[in-house]
Amino acid sequence: MPERCGLVHARNVLSDGEPTFSVNIVQPLTADEREKILHADQSVQSALSSLHIYKCVMLNYRDLVDTCQDVLDRYASQKLDLSQEFDGIFIEVSRKLLNLSASFGSYIDHQEIHFSQTYGKRSEVTLGWKAERDRIRDSSIAFPLMRDLRNYTLHVDLPPLHASLSSNQEGHSLTLTLLKKQLLRPNAKWNAEVRRYISNFDGDLPLLELISLWLESFRALARYTN
Repeated sequence: MPERCGLVHARNVLSDGEPTFSVNIVQPLTADEREKILHADQSVQSALSSLHIYKCVMLNYRDLVDTCQDVLDRYASQKLDLSQEFDGIFIEVSRKLLNLSASFGSYIDHQEIHFSQTYGKRSEVTLGWKAERDRIRDSSIAFPLMRDLRNYTLHVDLPPLHASLSSNQEGHSLTLTLLKKQLLRPNAKWNAEVRRYISNFDGDLPLLELISLWLESFRALARYTN
């Protein structure tokens, strides 16, 4: 029997007190109409997938920031025992930074696939997205650095972090840095521009400042995408 497709009206009908599920075809669909609907559904699912990955990136960002704020709050209230908790803090920050860089890389990869499959690799829409991605990437070193950090953690080691807490009359502060010497290990494969930036940077890299710059770039790309 050939497959039948159409717009349907479905409802539960009470008959002798028992519900019966009733489906009536309101308008049969041609094969061409069916294909158009299936294609539209695929586009919607792909767009939802993009939104979900965006939310994953932002949740991972929030997790990292909240962890840093929690450490600072407990330090300020003298409820933090660094002699006992330092390793745990280091692991939590490293883990959440890894999650953030990995989800960001996944977002970029997913968007390229989404645009290419939905509109075609050489379509105006896809090429426009790539041009905007490249423009944003080139406007802030934090964008390619965060993406390459995923490769560093996959192929070299966990992010080489250093943390310090301090207090003065103005308040309390948490400083997190990426150790320059370890970032430039021979087996670390950085984008040439990122490697130059790290090599020329005066001292270790301020992680939270870089993440703040990266967030601006990521949101700019997400606004264009959405």
